[in-house]
Parts: sequence; C-alpha cells; structure tokens
Amino acid sequence: MRAILAAVKAALIVAAVALIAATVLWVGEGPRAPRGRRAAIKAAEAGATLGKAAPGLPAAKATDAPPAEPCVDPLGAFHAAVAARDADGLGLAADNLAEWIGDDEGRALRVVEAFRSEGELASLDLLAFALAGSAGGAGSQAVAREMLSTASGDGCPARRGAALLFLARSGARSAEVERAGLWIAQRDEDPLARAAAFDLLKGIASSDSAAAGRLAPSLLVEASRGEDPAVRIAALSAVAARGATEEVLRGIGDRLAADPDPAVRMEAVARLTDASPGERPLVVDLLRAGIERERDLDVRRACAEGIARIGGAAAASVLEGLSERDPDLAREIAGLAAVLRTGETDWQRIREELARRSLSGPQVPSGNDR
Repeated sequence: MRAILAAVKAALIVAAVALIAATVLWVGEGPRAPRGRRAAIKAAEAGATLGKAAPGLPAAKATDAPPAEPCVDPLGAFHAAVAARDADGLGLAADNLAEWIGDDEGRALRVVEAFRSEGELASLDLLAFALAGSAGGAGSQAVAREMLSTASGDGCPARRGAALLFLARSGARSAEVERAGLWIAQRDEDPLARAAAFDLLKGIASSDSAAAGRLAPSLLVEASRGEDPAVRIAALSAVAARGATEEVLRGIGDRLAADPDPAVRMEAVARLTDASPGERPLVVDLLRAGIERERDLDVRRACAEGIARIGGAAAASVLEGLSERDPDLAREIAGLAAVLRTGETDWQRIREELARRSLSGPQVPSGNDR
C-alpha cells in the first residue's frame, strides 16, 4: 500500500511540474495555434515556396510577391523640384520624367499640359528635353501638333522657344513645321524664340538638301538684318554650306566681309569651311579676301586655318603668299603652308605636326620678333 501511495505522489509531482512549465511557456510566447494548425501553416509556407498547396489551405502561386511600394508621381516630383529651386533635383526629375513617359502617348500629352502651365525657361527646356527624349513624345503626331501650336501662338516667349526646342530635338519634319519655323525666325519679337527657330531650321536643312536650298536665301537675309549678333549667328549657322550654290557661298562671304561683329564673322568662316569639295577654289578665294581685309586677329587666324583645312598645293601657295603680308600671323601661316607641302590632309595630324615643329624645329620670325 505504501508503495502505491508513493508512486501516486511521484506521478502527481511530475504532472504539477509539467503544468507549471507549460504555463510559463504559454505566458512567455502568447497564445499559439494548436499543434495541428502550426504544422499546417509551416506546410503552407513550404508549399508557397514550391508553388504547391498545403493540405487544408488554398494553393499559393509562385508569382505571388509582396505588394510594391507606391510609385512616386514623376510630374509631382518635377513640380516639387521647381518649387524648391533645386537645380540638381530638377535635372534628375526631368530624366525620370522621360523614362516614365516611355512610349506612352497619353503620358506625353499629360506632360504637354504641364508644359503649358509652366513659365520658367529652365523648367520649360527640361520638359521639352524629356518629351523629345521619349518615344511617346518624339514619335507622337498629336504631341508635335500641340507643341507647334504653342510655338506659333503662345503668349509666353519662353514657352514658344521651348516648344521650338522640342520640335528641333524630336526631329519633327514637315512642310508645316518648316513654314512655322521660318515665320517665327523672321517675325518673333523675342531673340531667344528666334534663335530656337533657327536651330529648328538648321536641323531641317542638314537633313534635307532640297529644304536647305529653299531656306538659304531667307536665312542669309536674316543673318544680315538682325540687330542682335546672337540672332545673326543663329541664322548664319542654319545655312547649309555643304552642297550650297555659288550664290549662297558668296552670300556667306558677304557676311565675313561686312558684319560688324567678330563673332558673326567667325561663324561665316565656319560655314565656308564646311562647303563641298567642288567649291573649294571659291572658298579659298573668299577666305583669302577675309584675311586681307580683316582687322581682328582671331578671325584672320580662323581664315588661315580654314584654308589649311581645305588642303592641297593651291591652298599651300595661298598661305605662303599671305604669310608675307600678315606679320602678326606670319609664323603660324608659314607653318601651316609647310605642313601642307608634305601632302598631309588630315586636320588633326596637321595640328599635331605644327605642335611638334614649334617645339623642335626652326620657326619663321613673326612681325613682333623683327
């Protein structure tokens, strides 16, 4: 009997200890699912990883993923950067805007709406670049029509100029765009809008030889009559010299001879140097005349380098004659002629040879050294 009572007492003690331990665990971890439910949850988690259903639970798909973070509105971010006057943030917001537009014409038209409510030049230009840098903006006829309408009739000069910037950068090409660009270049009261129109016409002329021929006479007129040198430079830079007629090349030569601003005359030299090979004798004559009557040293130097770029024995002979009449540039011009006499025609290698000779070889004395 005593043995039985001792056994019962021991069993009760073990049961009490187990109960206390279970209570402690329950309090420390909180209520837990029944063992069978916990096992089912673990099985479901494993099944979700493998794309299989756990017993008693719906099947989990392998493509299921946590919900994505809410997307930041790129237009809102752009406007926030504008309001904060954050130049770095503004550029980043514009890049994000172009990526957001992608090939979606609807999004591009939303950006056009924002464009029409913007008034600051820098912001407008960035919006124009964002539109032109996206397939949804650059490839949309609807966007092109909206921007052409803005360029032609908006009351804000900055918006007109930025709309023209979009048309130029997006590669918009049509008779309507050409007519509107020329009209704005000739008549707009704002110099920046006119300069943007010339940039548009330059792109049209460079990609279409027929358009280049049509536009050249009008562009030369604008290059001669604009009061702002920047506008005259923009007009002259839009003249396509490559493939141009003799009349057009002589018109550029007239700007080299007559424009009062050295920067415009420098642009005339650049245009002449870009002429087609068949017109090189005429171009050499125009550049030689430019050196002989020019007072600005930098313009004379540009004329001499333009002749050297054309290359050949005839150009070398012209330069040799000019070196004797221009004491300030005698050394440079004689050096150009000497390198041309070697038969070199690549302009970069001509410059490298000139640099090598200036360091190691005898030099022709300039007028200041005599």
